Amino acid sequence: MKTDLVIGAEISEGNFERALLFCGTGMGIHIAASKCPRVRTGVAESVLAALRAITGNGVNVLAMDAFDYEEYKARSFKVDKLGDFDLKLETKPED
Repeated sequence: MKTDLVIGAEISEGNFERALLFCGTGMGIHIAASKCPRVRTGVAESVLAALRAITGNGVNVLAMDAFDYEEYKARSFKVDKLGDFDLKLETKPED
């Protein structure tokens, strides 16, 4: 099974709340993961687009195209920065 569908299934089953997926453009994984129930995927090409997708549109999976595996590996497979931006958990503001 493809990784994007596995991640989508894990979110559908409640095993994970959110995920990041990376590929060449983000489109293919966006389409595949979105086929799973309760998965709301958005393609983000910038930090501002990612923040808007999470806080404004309630996505729980971000599909992106910027990824450096060697840096990811050096950080013990943890993502805490995207480019020059520190990552932190954002929540959707209550209306």
